[in-house]
Amino acid sequence: MSDTSTVDPLPDAEDTCALCGTVVSGGRFVMLNGHVACEPCAFEVQADLEARRAGAGSLPLAMLGGALGAALGAAVWAGISIGTRYEIGYVAILVGFLAGTGVKLLTGGGHGRPLQIIAVVFASLGLVAAKYGIFAHDFTEWVLEQEGVELGWFSTETLTMFDQVFTDMFGGFDLLWLLFAVTAAWRVPGSPQIAMESR
Repeated sequence: MSDTSTVDPLPDAEDTCALCGTVVSGGRFVMLNGHVACEPCAFEVQADLEARRAGAGSLPLAMLGGALGAALGAAVWAGISIGTRYEIGYVAILVGFLAGTGVKLLTGGGHGRPLQIIAVVFASLGLVAAKYGIFAHDFTEWVLEQEGVELGWFSTETLTMFDQVFTDMFGGFDLLWLLFAVTAAWRVPGSPQIAMESR
């Protein structure tokens, strides 16, 4: 007797579509990630995924969303670092996640490689912005304490000094935090993995 344990059985008469609840008979059906679905629902899922794939028209909104998300994440990271006097590198994941989420939200759930690239770029910029916030706070506080001069975070002196010490502010761990951030940013607007198999 041959072994048929690896053969997927046809759905029974009682099986229903996992999406709409319609009873699926022994006729044609589709498996969506291991779940039975009727053909209309399967085609609707496929059409929806294609409709949400990033087009050129969605890129400006994607950039706005990435910028807003990264800015929020950078503010959180800088705020925690300033408040605790300690850089908690794992918060970089939040920066990447928020950049990716901003991209996805403002494009109406869009996905695809262009959106992933935008999310990664803004996540990286968000980390630089967080570093700048931490530096600007510490530098202006030091100048006020040592010289009695009150500088703004975006004064010429602060910007110039940041430019001079920029490379010294990033060490080996910062590369690790960058990796965490861009990985999180890349995943959020990635294309959903849907396995479709007609039976």
